[in-house]
Amino acid sequence: MRILSVSCKGYYGSNAATEPIYLNFTLPLQTMGHEVETFDHVLMGRTVGESRCTDLLVEKIHAGSFDLVLYQTMGERQPLDTSALADLSRRTCIAAWNSDDDWQREYTSRLASHFTYMVTTYPSVYETNAKTCTNLVLSQWGCLGAYSEPSRAKDITSPSPAPSTG
Repeated sequence: MRILSVSCKGYYGSNAATEPIYLNFTLPLQTMGHEVETFDHVLMGRTVGESRCTDLLVEKIHAGSFDLVLYQTMGERQPLDTSALADLSRRTCIAAWNSDDDWQREYTSRLASHFTYMVTTYPSVYETNAKTCTNLVLSQWGCLGAYSEPSRAKDITSPSPAPSTG
């Protein structure tokens, strides 16, 4: 599968640390045998500005023949105009990953129509918004052996609550 990972590499803009989403959207997918390209929308937006960053991402998606585009939302600080992705998201699967939905949902919910899927990691956000945001999907944050407890069972097949530990 050809995947484009649209995420920032530097954690909170710092080159001293790597953004966890960048790691999650590249390394495990490559390990699984997928061909993964990256587009650092935060760095690109800072370098060339929002308008040009938007154009460059749209051009990359058009030219790349990607099976999937994973897009890291940035709350109110979107480094590009995501509305430019709306038409593309009807031809290419573009999934927006909202890892901070507990406090950014008010803003990220406005972006829903720009993407094929909006992914939240918060059961409460999913339960409250799934009926009005029909492309909302609930996912666990991470199931990587390198970053999780390998001995703990993980459910990645349904939006059910986590099993009780007691």
